[in-house]
Amino acid sequence: MATIDSIKKRWKEHENTRFPLGVRGKTFAGLDPTLIQSNVSKYIITAINLEAPLSARMIDFMSVDVADLEKLIPALPEGAKSYYQEILDTAKDVMRL
Repeated sequence: MATIDSIKKRWKEHENTRFPLGVRGKTFAGLDPTLIQSNVSKYIITAINLEAPLSARMIDFMSVDVADLEKLIPALPEGAKSYYQEILDTAKDVMRL
């Protein structure tokens, strides 16, 4: 099981990853990857800043974006899949705190 410290480290590494080319301003599977990234990131950053699990309500909201990420990733160009998979994996770890 992930800890807040491992999530913090993982997120810091992700923040240093270059945003994938060919994604910004486009939709895939009817979804905007940049918007979804922004939505999920705010929950991950909130958990990191609180150094605690999110409230049940926040997890409920986050789960909608996680479901969208799961639909989005297969539709992305190959060069973007790993970037978004890392966001998805980190989000799921936050939800399990």
